[in-house]
Amino acid sequence: MHTIVDASRQAKGIAIINLPASRWSPAKFDGTITLSDFDAGKFLVMATRNGIVKKSPLEQFEKVRSSGIIAITIARTTSLAWVDVATGKDDVIVATAQGKIARFPEEEVRPMGRPAAA
Repeated sequence: MHTIVDASRQAKGIAIINLPASRWSPAKFDGTITLSDFDAGKFLVMATRNGIVKKSPLEQFEKVRSSGIIAITIARTTSLAWVDVATGKDDVIVATAQGKIARFPEEEVRPMGRPAAA
């Protein structure tokens, strides 16, 4: 896990691209999620803008190297839409800008390793 130093309100700060994870670039970095614990049996559920859904066991994200880790491999033609923590028994709801919605049990999405393509 990376530790980002707290600073005063007047501090200039640094751009996220300059943090230690050298793999980050504007094209590769889609977002962050803050977790206080990595409970066994929970999952990170991720969805791309093209509607691909992937889940990975949460404990796979417990030990992060200084260079960062890859959570999902996605095509250049899409981006990550959202990430959330799930219990394994939740429902996933994906909606489009046109108002179409898909709802399905999380159990229908099989767990994959971190770098597995969605």
